[in-house]
Amino acid sequence: MVFTELFSHFCRRCLHREDYKFDDEVEANLEENVSFKRSKHSPSQHILFGFKDRNLEDEYLEDLARVGKSRILLGYCVSVLLIIAVPFLDALQAIPIIHSISELDQETLAELPEFGYRSGPSYEVTQILPTMLCLAFFVAGFVAVCLIYRLAAVSKRRIFAVTGVVFLLYIAVAGYAFSKSWNLWDFVYGDNSWPIYLINSAMPPLLSLFFMGVPSALNTEVSSIPRLVRIGSTDLGSPLHTRFFC
Repeated sequence: MVFTELFSHFCRRCLHREDYKFDDEVEANLEENVSFKRSKHSPSQHILFGFKDRNLEDEYLEDLARVGKSRILLGYCVSVLLIIAVPFLDALQAIPIIHSISELDQETLAELPEFGYRSGPSYEVTQILPTMLCLAFFVAGFVAVCLIYRLAAVSKRRIFAVTGVVFLLYIAVAGYAFSKSWNLWDFVYGDNSWPIYLINSAMPPLLSLFFMGVPSALNTEVSSIPRLVRIGSTDLGSPLHTRFFC
């Protein structure tokens, strides 16, 4: 909801197309003396930016954040646990493998590219550091959300902006880690095993979005950005780009 929130803020006048008043709609329905038709008297909506009455949209997001407090906090906890249980532990268990590779003689190291292994930046840079950053993002987001709920002066709808930033940062760092270490998975677990990395390591923290009750705009952003990151983090001349697009 980061980009849609920015667009809604700077283009509020353009998006504000009506002043919906529920009492007026009820009175109009009574004057018509017919059964209530929801489609006729419901407030109009934009496709991705919520209600055309921006004041009503503000109230809706505020109430949504208050009502979904337990689900939002649970979503953060689930994401943190999934990061610890999958990519963090996997990064730790792969350290002995990396050390074993580094101790091979030069002749053996020269033959490794034939089996799909390509040397690159240190394992600490490509895996451990990104994993720790991802964990820090969600922990910081959880703390920020708790503070927003406790501070009465802060609008609760800001929780969705914080959540959007956390997930977008996670996607960017996870995309970097994937672009630098996908060949290690192929080398250790077999050819074309990089989808296992995406399914079991990179994607699980995103599952919490399904029950956090966040706005559809945030879900749309988070579900579409990984595709762009995957394309952007793939070098045009790399074997991974060939496997994706050729």
